[in-house]
Amino acid sequence: MKKKKSIFIIIFSVLIITLSTIVISLYDNVREKQIHNQVYTKEVNVDFQYFTLAMAKEMNPDYQILSFDKSVPSNIQKEFSNIFNRNMYNIKQNFLNDKNFKYVFKQGEKVLSNHKDTQFEDDETKYTFYTVGSYDSNGKLQGEGLLNNPLFQDFDILSMLENVYAIDTDYEEEGLISFIDYEFEINLNKVKVNPVTNLSIQYMLPQNIDRNGYVSNIFISYNNFGYLIFSLCACACIFFIYMLFYPVSVVEEVNPFLLVKKWKAEFSFFLLIVSISLGISGYLILAENTMNGIFSGILIDSGIQYAKELLLICNFIILSIVLILISILFFLLKYILVHGIIRYIKEDTLFGSFIKWIKRSFDELFHLDFTQPFYTEVIKVVGINLLVIFFLIAIAPFDIFLACIYSIVLFLYLKRNFDHIQENYKIFLQYTKQLGDGNFDKEINEDLGLFNSLKDEFNKIKVGYKKAVKEETKSQNMKTELISNVSHDLKTPLTCIKNYVYLLKDDNLDKEKREEYIKNLEQYTNRLTTLIEDLFEVSKVNSGNIQLNQTLLNVVDLLNQTLAESEEILSAKNLQVVKAIESEDIQVVLDGDKTFRVFENLLTNIGKYAMPNSRVYIDMHQDEENVYIEFKNISETQMNFNADEITERFVRGDKSRHEVGSGLGLAIAKSFTEVQNGKFKIIIDGDLFKVIICFNKA
Repeated sequence: MKKKKSIFIIIFSVLIITLSTIVISLYDNVREKQIHNQVYTKEVNVDFQYFTLAMAKEMNPDYQILSFDKSVPSNIQKEFSNIFNRNMYNIKQNFLNDKNFKYVFKQGEKVLSNHKDTQFEDDETKYTFYTVGSYDSNGKLQGEGLLNNPLFQDFDILSMLENVYAIDTDYEEEGLISFIDYEFEINLNKVKVNPVTNLSIQYMLPQNIDRNGYVSNIFISYNNFGYLIFSLCACACIFFIYMLFYPVSVVEEVNPFLLVKKWKAEFSFFLLIVSISLGISGYLILAENTMNGIFSGILIDSGIQYAKELLLICNFIILSIVLILISILFFLLKYILVHGIIRYIKEDTLFGSFIKWIKRSFDELFHLDFTQPFYTEVIKVVGINLLVIFFLIAIAPFDIFLACIYSIVLFLYLKRNFDHIQENYKIFLQYTKQLGDGNFDKEINEDLGLFNSLKDEFNKIKVGYKKAVKEETKSQNMKTELISNVSHDLKTPLTCIKNYVYLLKDDNLDKEKREEYIKNLEQYTNRLTTLIEDLFEVSKVNSGNIQLNQTLLNVVDLLNQTLAESEEILSAKNLQVVKAIESEDIQVVLDGDKTFRVFENLLTNIGKYAMPNSRVYIDMHQDEENVYIEFKNISETQMNFNADEITERFVRGDKSRHEVGSGLGLAIAKSFTEVQNGKFKIIIDGDLFKVIICFNKA
C-alpha cells in the first residue's frame, strides 16, 4: 500500500506541475493571438468616434459637432449638448491618459500628436494595433483596419448615447427619446453630427505593452477569459479521468484526501465549493490582469523588481491550488459512489448523524433496563403513552382517526421490538451452547439490546473460563513434568547410592578402593540433598510461605563475595570475569542469603554452560530509583530454547541431561528476585546469553 500511495503522489504532483506550467507558458501566445484577431465591436467604435470628434474639435475650434433643427428649443439644445460633450470629454481623457496609445492628427499643415515622430508611420509590424484613415472635404472616410469598419463610417447619435446612458425610446413617434436620469426628451431625427472634413488620422499601440491603459485594455483583455476558462476545463477533465481510474482505496489514504474524507459532507462540500469558486475567480482575475499587463504595470510603478516573474509564480501557485481542490471534489464524488450513497449519508453527513441521534434517543426512551426497579420502567412507558393520549384528545375532531393510526404504529413498534428481543435471545443462547461445548474462540460482538449487560458478563465469564482451563492444563502438564523430572533426578543418585552401599559390603575391598567409593557416595548424597533443598525452596516461593530477612546491604560487596566463592567453578573452564561497576558502594534493602543464592545460581549456570576460555561480563549501574545488574556470557552449545522456557522448573541448558544439577537454578534465581519486588529478565541473542536483574532501591 505504501508503494501505491507513493506512486499516486508522484503522478498527481507531476500532473499538477505540468498542467499549470503549460497553461501559464501559453499566456504570451494567447495574448498576441487575441490582439491580432481582434473583432471591433460597436462599443469600441463608439469610443473611437467620440475621441475622433473631440480631437477634430481641438484641431479646428470652429468645427461645430452637433447641429439641431430650428424646431428644437434652445434650452433642450443646450442640455443635450452638455450631455453629449460631457461624455465625449470623459472618453477623450481616458484616451489621453493611456501611455500606450499613440495618435497623429493632420489637417492641412497643422499636426496634433503625442507620438515622438509627428509624421505618419507606415510600418505596421512595429505595432500591436494600427489603423489609418482620412476624411475628404465631403466628410467621406477612407481608411484601413478599424477606420475601414462600416460601423465607423457614420456617426450614429443613438448608438453613441446608448453606450453610456439609459434611454427610453418612444416608438409611437419615431426618433423620440428621453433620458431616464434627465427630465427632457428630444427627437433624434432633428439632431445630427456634422461631418469631419479634411482630417487625416492614425491610431497605434506598440508591440510590448507593460502598462495598463484605457485603450490598451480594450484590445488586450478581449476574449482572454475564453482561453482561461477553456484551459481550466481541460485540466479539470484530465484530473477527472485520473481520479476515475485510480483506486479509491489508495487515494483515501493520502492527504489532503484523507483529511477531507473525515469531515462531514455538509462541511466538506460547502468548504470545497466556496474555495473552488473563490479560487477560480481569483485565478481568472489574476491571470487576466497578468496577461494584459495591468498588474505588472502596478508592481513596476511601485518599484518591485522581477514583477513579471513574481506574477507568473503567483499564477502557478493559485492554479495548482485550484486544481488540487477540484481533484478533491472529484475524489469525494467517486468515494460516495464507491461506498454507496445511502451509507455515505448515514455515516458521513450531519443529517445522517442527526437521524441516528433521534433514533438512538427514541430507542433509549423506550428501552427497558432490567437493572432498574420494574415500577420505574412501567411508569415511564405508561407516562409516555398517557402524554400521547392527551395530545390526541387535545387536537379533536381528529382524535379518533389519529388514535387508530397511533394504535397501528404502537402495534408495529412493539412487534418489531419483540421480534428483535426474540432474535437477540436466540443469538445469546447459541453462544452459550458453544461455550458449553468448549468453543472459547467465539465472541459476542452483536448489539443484543436488552441482553447487552448479560453479553458483557458472558464475555468476561468466557475469558475467565478460558484462562482457568489454560491454567489447569498448564498445571497438569507441570505436575506430569514434575513427576517425570523428580523421579529421574531422585532415581539417579539413589541408584548410585544403593550400588555403592552394596559394593562397600564386600569384605575383600581394599582400603584405597573403599575410600574412593565412600567419596563418590558422599557426592551423590550431597547431590540428592541439594535437589531436595531446591525443591523445598521452590515450593516455599510458589506457596508464598517464605521468610525474608531484609536489611540494608552493599550489593557490590555481596557480588564480590559470591565471585570469590565461585572462583573454582569459573576457573575450571578458564573463564575471565570482566566487571564494570559504577560505584563500589551501592546500598539496597535486600535479603542477603536469598540475593547471594541468586548470584551463586547465575555464576554456577555460567560455569556449566559458558564457552571455555571466554570472557564473562558483569555490569552494575544505578539511577535514582533502581539498581541494574547484568550477567553476559557466550554459550558453549547452541541455545535451542527461548528465554521464557529456560526459567521453568527442571529445564536445563543441556537438554541431553548430562550436566549435574536439578534444573532449578534459574527458576530459583528468578523466584528469589521477584519475591523481593525485583525484576528478572533473560535475553538470548544468537550465542549471547544475558541476564538482567533490577532491584528497587526503595
